Amino acid sequence: MGLLLSAHIASLPVLFWLAWVDQRDHRLPDSGTLGLLAASYLASGVILGSDSTRHQHAVVAAACAVAVLWLLHELPGHPLGFGDVKLGAALGLQCGWWGIETIPFFLATAFVAGGLIALGLLATGRLSPRQHIAFGPFLVMAWACTLLVSKDALSGE
Repeated sequence: MGLLLSAHIASLPVLFWLAWVDQRDHRLPDSGTLGLLAASYLASGVILGSDSTRHQHAVVAAACAVAVLWLLHELPGHPLGFGDVKLGAALGLQCGWWGIETIPFFLATAFVAGGLIALGLLATGRLSPRQHIAFGPFLVMAWACTLLVSKDALSGE
């Protein structure tokens, strides 16, 4: 499974760029999010091709991440942008390479980290209650944390 780790590493330049753009513009460009999703899906099919169960689990993991993020996007005021949903699909697929059970940790880590930063910004007056923060960087950070704590990813199995 060293190829999966290589695919994660290959994603890093795109993820850093997406986090930077989201922080700067509060927008995640389709060229980055959908490109990453397509590349992750292709890598998943090529690397896990002989293990169709793991490939299916990765797709289901991405679908679970999309379902949660899309529901949040549909809330009044759209507290989450649709770019975050697309980024969540790509990162959820990559987390799913290591098992569906990684998705709750991935999403919880992103929401807790984003919530704590938002609370800190609100408390210091640098953010008003109606302002939005870029969520893409928190998704990327949660993806990295999920990979670091995944026992399969760490052991290279």
